[in-house]
Formats: sequence, C-alpha cells, structure tokens
Amino acid sequence: MKKIFIALFFLVNLSPLFSNEIESKQDNEKSKKEVVDEIKARVNGVNITKSLLEKPQAVMGGKMLTLEDAITNELLFQKAKDRKLLATAAEVDKQITNLKIHNGIANLTDEEMEEELKTEGLTFQEYKNQMARFIAIERLKGAEYSERVVVTEQEIKNYYKDNPSWLDEKYLLNICELEEKDVDEKGNIVKKDDFKWDNLGWIKKDDLSSDLLFVSSMKKGQVSNPVKMGNSYQVVKVVDRSERRLKSLEERRNEIQNLLQEEKRAKFAQDFEKELRSDASIVYLT
Repeated sequence: MKKIFIALFFLVNLSPLFSNEIESKQDNEKSKKEVVDEIKARVNGVNITKSLLEKPQAVMGGKMLTLEDAITNELLFQKAKDRKLLATAAEVDKQITNLKIHNGIANLTDEEMEEELKTEGLTFQEYKNQMARFIAIERLKGAEYSERVVVTEQEIKNYYKDNPSWLDEKYLLNICELEEKDVDEKGNIVKKDDFKWDNLGWIKKDDLSSDLLFVSSMKKGQVSNPVKMGNSYQVVKVVDRSERRLKSLEERRNEIQNLLQEEKRAKFAQDFEKELRSDASIVYLT
C-alpha cells in the first residue's frame, strides 16, 4: 500500500464541482471527532484538530501534517471551494481507479484496500477525503499560476543576454583498426580502400582522450595518418565537426521560459500563502 501513498500524480481537467456526499461525510466525521478532539487552531471558523495532525497523509507519502501545514492546506482548500474548483465523488473514485491501474493493483477491491489502508492508519473514506482535498488544492494552484505567473518576452531576452550559454566544439568521428601489414615502414597506409569504419558518434572537444586530441586540428572529411596503438594502428576520420558557438535565443527560449516560470512559481507560492493568511482569521488555541 506504500504505492498508494507515494505515487499520487498531478490531476487535471476535473469538473469544478464538489459532491454533497463527500462534503457531508467530511462534516459528519469532523463533528463526531471534535466532541472529544483537542482543537489546535481555528481557520476562518474551521477547527484544526489534534487528530488531523496525527493522521498520515497519503498525498505526502504517509507523513504527518505540521500545524502550519494544516493551516495552509485549509486556507488553500477554502479558496478552492470559493472558486468552485472542488471535485465530485465520481471524479475522486475515477482517480483512485486510475491510481490502482498505474501501480499494478487494479484488481484490489475496495474492501481489500480498506484493510490495507488500516495498516497505515487510514480508513478508505479518509483516503478519499484526502484525495478530494488534494485535487482541489492542485486545481487552485494551477488556476492561480496560469492567471498570475506570467513570463514576458523582455524577461526572456534579458535573461538570455545576462546568462550566455555556449555549444561546445565537437566532432563526429569514425575510427578504423589496421593491422601492421596495412602500414609501411614510413607509417603510410598501404591499402586505402575497403576500410571498416566504426562510428564513435559526436564527441566534445573536452571529452577527447589524450591520443585523439589531434582531431581538433583536422578538417571535415579529413582522414588522419595511422596512429600506433599497441600491436595495431588506428585511422580516424572527421565525418563532421561543429565549432564552439553561442546558443541562439530561439534555441534557448523554452529552457529560459521554463526556468523563469519555476522561479516565479516558487515566489508566488510564498506570496499567495501570505496573501491568504493576511486575509484570514487564524486563532491558535494551544
């Protein structure tokens, strides 16, 4: 069952509705537990309880939530609910089915899954509730990112200018092994046809072995003189070569855009959490 805990994947394209069935079950479970549960904090009127912090989280690989994590997740979930980005019970069931297939446990019945989850400290319904919250929060993040995390063309150009990247000089090499009888006393090839070439592929200049450094001075199509290697000789042919050059903006556009997006997403995640917290009523009770 560790597979179920660890292998949750990013979920997209789900209908922005939340089933009354899941919501009512969550509320019923909360109301029953909170009678005897210790309340650690209250987030916009919603209790964060001790039992929640002691419950393993499937979407975190079975780890426990810290109090601050729980508060952040509750704020994100509430925002997702406000934006109608929550999942239906049918959608949660579909994702669990896909998860089973993905991890090779498609034949596991709900009853068997319930028993397995119990060994990790969860009920099947708690697992579904966690999945539903996970979907909602990921949807919210995706929606907020797409609306507010934008990389401009000027930012791409500025990064390209300030962070040049070079393509290394490299060579497409073929090599042929010759016997001593194929080379005369002066080191010339006796027979120049019927070479059996082995393709070494592209090799960067910095990756050349010491006995091949001479190829850097050879031209495209040029064949070297025989080089003594133990009891045999080698002949090298430069099939093609590529000189060191600055990568163009178009070659790096996607790389730079992705890098800047990740930087902005990381910053936005922190700013978004601060924004949610500044607008929320958070009361610590312990």
